[in-house]
Amino acid sequence: MGSTHGDIACFLSRSEVFRHATEAQISQLAGQCRIQHYTPNQIVFGSREPATDVLLVVRGTVKLFDVTRDGKEAILDFALPGQVFGELAVLGESRGEYAEAVDAARIVHVPSRSLKQLMEQAPSVAAELTRLTAGRTRRFEGRLKSFLFANHRDRVVEVLAELARTHGIKTRQSVLIPLPLRQQDIAGMVGSARETANLVLGELRQEGHLRFQHQRMEVLSPN
Repeated sequence: MGSTHGDIACFLSRSEVFRHATEAQISQLAGQCRIQHYTPNQIVFGSREPATDVLLVVRGTVKLFDVTRDGKEAILDFALPGQVFGELAVLGESRGEYAEAVDAARIVHVPSRSLKQLMEQAPSVAAELTRLTAGRTRRFEGRLKSFLFANHRDRVVEVLAELARTHGIKTRQSVLIPLPLRQQDIAGMVGSARETANLVLGELRQEGHLRFQHQRMEVLSPN
């Protein structure tokens, strides 16, 4: 079933980036957007591709990653429903990473030219995009420092804490990370071998800091 103009407007209004825009502004922007469906493991965009759209996840999970010189995948971030990614398109730059649908996904494509016009009309939208970009930059810088100075266990702990903080769902005694993470994904985020990441994850589970629930990780203790 196709999405109507009203559906797209609703999706936009629920996002933090567009939540302070007026109904008229949202409606105008929605008329210039399109929704695209992606199958699991389908590439949404590739590194160094021309960036013409900013994207909003409606359903599913999107993985942002790059590939190292030796062909290994380095995960940079994830985008969940309601979250925006590829925001640097408003600067007219080429893509600096890859985006891949982890599972079946629906994504709103917002033309960067239309978004720049909205940013001029609604400073709150520009502020939210700036906050989003700054937050990702801080996380990347923190992870780089971890690569340089922390041991493997501390890197894994810091990444789990980051995922819990940015994507986690709080329960009474834990934080559920609603991402279908594999051991290889954690290894890619901390710059270690899969076997090393697996060993650390096993230790954290045995120590009662981590639990696996239906292919999801549940953090029971921040430390």
